[in-house]
Amino acid sequence: MKKISLFVLALCTGAAVFAQDNQPQLRTQMEKKVRFGIRAGANLSSLNMSDMTGGPEINTKTSLHGGLFVNAPLGGMFAIQPGLEYSGQGAKFTVGSTNSEVDMHYLNVPIMLQWKS
Repeated sequence: MKKISLFVLALCTGAAVFAQDNQPQLRTQMEKKVRFGIRAGANLSSLNMSDMTGGPEINTKTSLHGGLFVNAPLGGMFAIQPGLEYSGQGAKFTVGSTNSEVDMHYLNVPIMLQWKS
């Protein structure tokens, strides 16, 4: 049992020592050139009508969002990622026995700054 424990300890120590290697990382081609991509997902949105007492019952509406983005390196550790995205939002509500929906459509322009360590 002592030999197995000593072997496992030596193996873990060796792995920890080699993990501290300070050689410079080689840049991949993906980090050097402009890349394009798509983004998509689901939205769960609702409206807040807190001023209305005895108002409609509001439920969550599920819709989609999606768009395109560009990832452009700025040099060094920084990159910028602008995009254009469609987002469908809104809510479902019930007044008495009548069901209705509110649909809102947005075009978002996110601009993100990335720092790659």
